[in-house]
Amino acid sequence: MSQRARGSYGMCRRYVEEFAEFEVKALVKLGLPVDNGAADDREHLWFEPISLGAEQITGTLLNDPWHIAGLKSGESYTYGIDVLSDWVIYTPVGTITPVELAAARNLRANRNEILEAMRAQDHST
Repeated sequence: MSQRARGSYGMCRRYVEEFAEFEVKALVKLGLPVDNGAADDREHLWFEPISLGAEQITGTLLNDPWHIAGLKSGESYTYGIDVLSDWVIYTPVGTITPVELAAARNLRANRNEILEAMRAQDHST
């Protein structure tokens, strides 16, 4: 899964930019080394990206880690994409993931109708 996430990370970045008008929300999961663990022991934590750079991700940690004392939920951190283990983009018509792209096709095919429905929803609240 981590290899697929890293291999498709460029798509994640493009989709966030392409679908910004739909107010999409991206999350990235990073596999970080645990305290006092073996070299390959990782804790996988979700971050809300602040910046999705070509080589680095800066994001706000969304949950408290169990095995990494130096990290705190709500704080922002920067890591290389080599620790990326998953990503997801929440859209008005479903999620986009490294293995599920139907929502991206739907947004492209029905852009105007979806935006109109979103505007109508905003005016009714």
